[in-house]
Amino acid sequence: MDWQDGIITLFVQICDSYKNGLWAYCQRFTNYANLTFKNEEVMTIYMYGIMEGLTTKKQIYSHAKNYWYQLFPKLPSYEAFVYRLNKMGTAFTALSESYQNMIPEDKFNDNKFRLIDSMPIVMAQQGRRFKAKVASEIADKGGYCATKKLHYYGVKLHIDIFLVN
Repeated sequence: MDWQDGIITLFVQICDSYKNGLWAYCQRFTNYANLTFKNEEVMTIYMYGIMEGLTTKKQIYSHAKNYWYQLFPKLPSYEAFVYRLNKMGTAFTALSESYQNMIPEDKFNDNKFRLIDSMPIVMAQQGRRFKAKVASEIADKGGYCATKKLHYYGVKLHIDIFLVN
């Protein structure tokens, strides 16, 4: 399967998930909404960029702009793409949950791949982190995220996804 078939297959899967309830996780909370570039396209570009081994949003956007422009001619600016992507965080969680539900239970015993990721849930940043009192029984005052170079008060979310070959 070449890359065009792969990206089209992923787009169709995401569209199906979007129609089956994923739309509720990425509603737009503004009076003005530019509907020329769809949420399904944002998710497809990001997911396929990760599948291609690209690690940052900037790399994924640049690759999409340079190589996938025929498939996504309404690609917005980088800032608009990242804004939309950041607003859709809960949609990615729901999408990965729906993918996990598609895997038969007998396949969990012989997993070939596991994807584990973590990210901080920031409740207070920089100077305010030592005075914060929210969820003090579980939050870490001295939290540090090396990838974002960020000291924070909060918790770390760990995600574990099983990928079956």
